[in-house]
Amino acid sequence: MSKNKMNSQNSSMLQKLSSQTIRLRVVQPPINIKRLLIEYIDKYKGQPGIICVRSTEEGNTLEAYLRARHINVAVSYAPGQMKDQIFITTNLADFRKCPVNVRFMIHISSPKSLGEYLLDIGSVKNDLPCEVILYFKQANTKKQWWTINKRIDIDNEEKIRQYNGLQSVAQYANTSRCLRKEIARYLGGDCHPCHQCSNCLYKGELDDITLESQTLIALVKLAHGQYNKINIAQIVTGSRNQRILENGAKIYEQYGALQHYSQEKVLNLIDYLIATDYLKIRQGRYLFITTAGLEVLENKIAVKRKKFSEYPLRFTSYDKELFEKLRLKRLELAKETKVAPFIVFTNTSLNDMVRVLPQTSAEFLTVEGVGKYRLEHYGDAMMAIIKDYLNEKNLKAVC
Repeated sequence: MSKNKMNSQNSSMLQKLSSQTIRLRVVQPPINIKRLLIEYIDKYKGQPGIICVRSTEEGNTLEAYLRARHINVAVSYAPGQMKDQIFITTNLADFRKCPVNVRFMIHISSPKSLGEYLLDIGSVKNDLPCEVILYFKQANTKKQWWTINKRIDIDNEEKIRQYNGLQSVAQYANTSRCLRKEIARYLGGDCHPCHQCSNCLYKGELDDITLESQTLIALVKLAHGQYNKINIAQIVTGSRNQRILENGAKIYEQYGALQHYSQEKVLNLIDYLIATDYLKIRQGRYLFITTAGLEVLENKIAVKRKKFSEYPLRFTSYDKELFEKLRLKRLELAKETKVAPFIVFTNTSLNDMVRVLPQTSAEFLTVEGVGKYRLEHYGDAMMAIIKDYLNEKNLKAVC
C-alpha cells in the first residue's frame, strides 16, 4: 500500500472520529462483560447494536446466553436483512454496506492490533451517536502473546509485527490520554481532546502507583533489555517459573516485590507505563527505560492512574424485592447444608437469576456460576421462589 494511500486512510479515519458521533470507551476487569452487554442492550432497546467476537464458537455461546435472557439476537452474516436488532459477528466487513445506523459496538475479545480495531470502527454507519467499547482483558492478550511466541511457521520479522499489533491495543486500553488523541498518535497525527471518551469523562479517584512504578522501572533499568514485559511481571510477582529462575531472576531485589498483585495486573501497569512514555518497547517485546522513567526513579514525578471499578448493576423495585427473597432462601439452604451462603450461590448468581428468571433446568444452567451440582442441590428451591414471585406479581419471565 502506498504511503499516500495510507495517509489518505488515516486522514479519513481521523475525520470520522472527529465527527462527534463516535464515543470511544475502554473497560477492563473487574467489570463483568456479560452484565455490561445486557446494560447496553437495555439502554438501546429496539435499536441496532453489534457485538464482535473472536470465533464462531464464542459467538454461538454468547447467543445462547443472551437468548436465555429473552434477548432477540443473531450470529449474523447478512446484516442488511435486519431481522434481529442485535448482531454477533466475527467479521465486521459484512456490515460495510449496511444502511442502518448502529448505536453501539462492543468488542468482547481484543483485536490483533489497533489498526484492525480502527478498520472495524470504519466498517459501520455512524450518522447517529454510536458508543464504541473495547473490553480489554490482559489474560487474553497474554495468551495471544504466547501463541505468537510459539509459532514456527513465521519468521522473526512477522513475529515482531504481530507483537507490535498486540502492544498497540494494550497501550490504547491502558492510556490515560484522550482515546481519540491516542488513535491520532498511533496514526501519526494529532487532534484536540474529544471530551466524550471514557478517559476524558473520568471524574473518579486516581490511584498513586509511584512505588509500584519505581519497582518496575528499576528492574527494567537493571535488566538492560534482557527481559520482555511478561518476564518482568513474572519476576516482580515472585514467579517460580523454571526458565525465569534459571536466568537469575532471584538476583534482583525486585524479585517478589509485587507478589500481592496478579501477573495480569502487573502487565496492565507495565502497559500504562509504556503508554505514558515512562518505558519503551523494542522489537515488540523488550523493555527499556526512558528519560521520564528516570525522573520517576528520582522521585521527580509521581505516577497516578484511574481506578477500574465494578460496573454497577441497575435494579427495578421488583428486582430488589425478588433479590431479597432469593437471598433469604440462599441463607436457609446454607444453614441446612452447614456452609457459608456464598458457597451456595454468589451475589452475582442471585443477580443473574433476577435477570433470567429461570423456570426450567436448562434455563437455570445459563445462570452465571451455576453448574450441574448447584442445579441438582438447589435449583428446585430457587426456581420455586421465582415462580411464586412471578405468580404473586402477575408477571411473565421477560426482560
